[in-house]
Amino acid sequence: MSYILDALRKAETERRGVSLVDHVAPQSRVPYKTLVGTLFLLNAVLFAWLLLDPTNVPESTSASAEKKSDQHRFIKEDLQSKSGELLTSAISKSQLTPPTVPAVQEVDPTPNGLELVYYRDFEGVVGYTFPNLAISIHTYTAEPSERTVHIGGTIWREGDEIQDGMTLQAITENGIEVSYDGYLVLLDVLELWNAVD
Repeated sequence: MSYILDALRKAETERRGVSLVDHVAPQSRVPYKTLVGTLFLLNAVLFAWLLLDPTNVPESTSASAEKKSDQHRFIKEDLQSKSGELLTSAISKSQLTPPTVPAVQEVDPTPNGLELVYYRDFEGVVGYTFPNLAISIHTYTAEPSERTVHIGGTIWREGDEIQDGMTLQAITENGIEVSYDGYLVLLDVLELWNAVD
């Protein structure tokens, strides 16, 4: 019988438009708000702590740094004094003999006895300007057969005649060496490219 009464009560409450959920007291959101507020406060404290003056070093840290620098200074002084003692003892024990140097030192001659001149000094040494070479690409490798230079849109290799009387003698790591009018002219490609800019 009680089942029937419960069913009738439920039907009556639904007819009136009142649900059982409305009779349940709403839960308070205070714990959630408190938790969010606490987390926000902790973040603010953390940022404030991180933004403190970093030059304010604790006494123990600065003292240990000073102690280490003193140790390094003592070690350096000790090494200097020992190296000085070893050097003086080595000099006193052995008699130094000067190396034999020939009166005329042999220097690698330039190809075909050409006079060596740098591109930037060419006009001052020779009296007229060196022809303009439009070097666009410079490729240097350890393998001489793979070295190339692009001058005026043409690919040149070591030994090629670029113009009448101008031969590409060598492609170096920094530039090229060109024989021209009795001179071996050294051209630095970075210097040329910087001069154009």
